Amino acid sequence: MSSDLEPANIPRLTIGIPIRNGEQSIVRPLESALAQTEPDIEVVISDNASTDATQEVCRAYAEQDGRIRYQRLPENIGLFANFRNAFLLGSAPYFRWLGADDWLEPEYGRRSIEILDANPDGVLVTTGSRLVREDGSAVLGGLRAGPDADGRIERFRQLLDLFALDYRAIDPIYSAMRRSVLAGQPSVLVDSRYASRAGIDTDQALSAALALAGPWLHLPEALAGRQHPTFDPLRVLARRFDIPERMVYGRQLRLCRSINIVLAEQELTVAQRRQARQALARFYLRRRAQIVGRVARRVRKLAARGTPRSQPN
Repeated sequence: MSSDLEPANIPRLTIGIPIRNGEQSIVRPLESALAQTEPDIEVVISDNASTDATQEVCRAYAEQDGRIRYQRLPENIGLFANFRNAFLLGSAPYFRWLGADDWLEPEYGRRSIEILDANPDGVLVTTGSRLVREDGSAVLGGLRAGPDADGRIERFRQLLDLFALDYRAIDPIYSAMRRSVLAGQPSVLVDSRYASRAGIDTDQALSAALALAGPWLHLPEALAGRQHPTFDPLRVLARRFDIPERMVYGRQLRLCRSINIVLAEQELTVAQRRQARQALARFYLRRRAQIVGRVARRVRKLAARGTPRSQPN
């Protein structure tokens, strides 16, 4: 059969949207995915047993656009497992998670596919991004590029430095990635065997694995956006992530243990493993110092408020 008779709609990029009770929030990310100028995409929606009108909204969109595949799970399997299901539902060689508070610019898919095609060793491509408040005002001008070193351990160190710098500095899980590379990583987001080890920072552990997997690419243009996250109490976070409350405490230690599991499963030389664990130890101490510093500043502020004003002579 001649090539001009081959189907033109074979997907190159899967945009996976994990959702639960998102009848209001699903519209923006879904419409941004459907507005891509790249024609060869598929949009998969994993509905984690929503109890609102999410199913009706998604089915209405799916009936109007054949690029959408919608699956409603019969019971709540938890946030992380729902992310995993969205990944498993896709079929394209490139994959991108899209959260309920996120959206993509129309050129996102085309530009991401172009740079990944041109760089076959590239594992994923980060882009500039806009972080905005509910009123639409900008919080950040754009996220930093990911690690750009050629060596595996140096990329790993660079990523830990970015994580220690600012939680908003980079969020590589929301990048276009090679499905084949992502599928081979040790993480609860792609492999159910790790579910019992998951904390709320499992995405950072997966990012560490991807830093070791190969070079990262970057597009500086703001091709994606996100609503600024709220800072909720730990109990609220536990309910949101559908995990036991104990798993949101001791976050830094739990994260470092998860990353250490990642290191244990990588094919590294003795010297590389030692260097990576030294970098992880420094990262942990740096994060602990930051936490202690924040607590100390709060204590000083409370003490200052409680100090009576000096009386005039």
